Amino acid sequence: RICLRLWAPHLVRVNEKWLCYVTMPYGRKWNAEYPAGSGQFGGNLLYGFVLSANELSGKWKLETVLFCGDKEQGDEYHKLKWNSIDISTIWYDGSLYMLYGTNGVNIVKLANDGLSIQGTSILLTEEANNCEAGYMFWRAGYFYLMTSIGGAGRNEHYAISITRSTSPFSGFVDQNGTYILNDARNIKKMFQEYGNIFSVGHNSRIVRDKEGREFCMYAGYTETGKRKLFLQEIEWDKSTGYPHFKGVLPQEKCLIPNI
Repeated sequence: RICLRLWAPHLVRVNEKWLCYVTMPYGRKWNAEYPAGSGQFGGNLLYGFVLSANELSGKWKLETVLFCGDKEQGDEYHKLKWNSIDISTIWYDGSLYMLYGTNGVNIVKLANDGLSIQGTSILLTEEANNCEAGYMFWRAGYFYLMTSIGGAGRNEHYAISITRSTSPFSGFVDQNGTYILNDARNIKKMFQEYGNIFSVGHNSRIVRDKEGREFCMYAGYTETGKRKLFLQEIEWDKSTGYPHFKGVLPQEKCLIPNI
């Protein structure tokens, strides 16, 4: 039986319309080997789709298949590895770039319309097990790279890390000076499990409300075994220049952003 499922959508505004990047595992093995809610994906192929709409509330249509990665042989056409999940984007020097991957986060240049791959992929992190969900942003002279490391399953140890560099293509280090390209496993964790909240990671972008407070969302498991979405405030350490979650540890309550 063929099974189709969507994975980690990402929205960006390009040329007066919204694009949604999403990965879809495709194959016959999912239901047997990777049950729903297991936090794992299976199948033989991974497709990267781009959807578009003029408005977020409008009708979405399929624009293109951005890539098709083969789990066994890799994707020769687009030169992306089969584990091309967790797409996000960043604008740099007038061009749009895509971050992607698990077992290592990569970056590659996209066409001006965001509908095709134009460059060659660059590996940003060590190809460590479950180093994924890359999200990059620019702030005060640095590119910051947020990643999740350690496995997203209920009994694994997902944690959020953050590194920074003056270039979007290399040199990302944590506040202790550890390079994520050389040693992703030992990068300082910005946020990790605590108490009855486990395996926290795969964060959203950081957003600022009308009062100047910054917030971020992430996923995590509770003691009931259910995976839930959490919202938490972000603070910046003036001495190091790195952000951290307010309260440091996962919290069950948070102030509501004034959007």
